[in-house]
Formats: sequence, structure tokens, C-alpha cells
Amino acid sequence: MKFDNQYLKFVEYTELGGKLSEMPFNILEFEARKLIDRRTQNRLVNVEEIPQEVKLCMFALINTIAKIHQG
Repeated sequence: MKFDNQYLKFVEYTELGGKLSEMPFNILEFEARKLIDRRTQNRLVNVEEIPQEVKLCMFALINTIAKIHQG
């Protein structure tokens, strides 16, 4: 399965210290991206370079969503 237009790439996630494997990361990245898209009214859709602040927000959201799913 191919995941396009990610706001945070798996390599970036692991460089920031992320511990998830690639497939769970991809699924949670999509979920976090949709949350951000809702909050920003899709202003980041099709932006060529995602700002560092958004990447850091994505990192935090992905880790939070992962903890919620773990119960």
C-alpha cells in the first residue's frame, strides 16, 4: 500500500525518536493528518514543503493516538 502526501515521513519520524514500525506509523500518520486538515481547513493540502512546526505536531499526535489505541 502506498501512502502519499504525508506531512511527516517515516524516516523523519524515526529520526525524531519514534518507536513505531512503518505500517502502524503510516496508518496513524494518516489519522493525524486528517485531524490537522480539519483544524486547518485543509490549508496544508498540496503544500510543497511542510513546516517544521507541523512535523513536530504530527510526531506528538501520532504518539498520542498510538497510546490511545493501545488502551
